[in-house]
Amino acid sequence: MPTIEEVTEDVPQPTEPETKEKSYDEMTPEEREVADAKLKAKEAAEQATLPYQWKQELGDVDMVVPLPKGTRARDLAVKIAKKKLSAGLKGKEPILEGELCQEIKMEESTWTV
Repeated sequence: MPTIEEVTEDVPQPTEPETKEKSYDEMTPEEREVADAKLKAKEAAEQATLPYQWKQELGDVDMVVPLPKGTRARDLAVKIAKKKLSAGLKGKEPILEGELCQEIKMEESTWTV
């Protein structure tokens, strides 16, 4: 039995012109508010997936690592090096560990429970 096959020509579809994303300096105050809100929401979503929280300002980074109730400083293993950081409970895998993208000022770095 013969088969019927539909033949169509490839017709180019109209494309939308590429829109160049504005730099932050080129945005209106309203556009900046929208961009800031999107960035804040993205950062919050990323933070929610981590076992710790962090925030960064121009010259400082603050990190908060949740600890079991009753944890004391002597129960922790915290290492702060120029380009490396780790923190966690002694004898267990670090909760936070990794290379830093910039050198830190070790003499100005502190941690508290």
